[in-house]
Amino acid sequence: MVRLTRAQQQERTRAAVLTAARAEFAERGYAAAKVDGIAERAELTRGAVYSNFPSKRALYLAMLADTAGHAAADTAPTSP
Repeated sequence: MVRLTRAQQQERTRAAVLTAARAEFAERGYAAAKVDGIAERAELTRGAVYSNFPSKRALYLAMLADTAGHAAADTAPTSP
């Protein structure tokens, strides 16, 4: 089994939180979404979420930026 570096583990955790946040915000909306719900979906602790994002608002904005980045990459023209 390959052991991940600290940076790789941090990136994996951040990606899991963003994926869980996307689902939580889509299902419940911003106001009703809970950080505890996001942590549960990501199978992490609330502390792990807050160690990556200082607030629900910061997490929401990061999730929007991540989603926009993926959408832009998916629609970028390819060279012939």
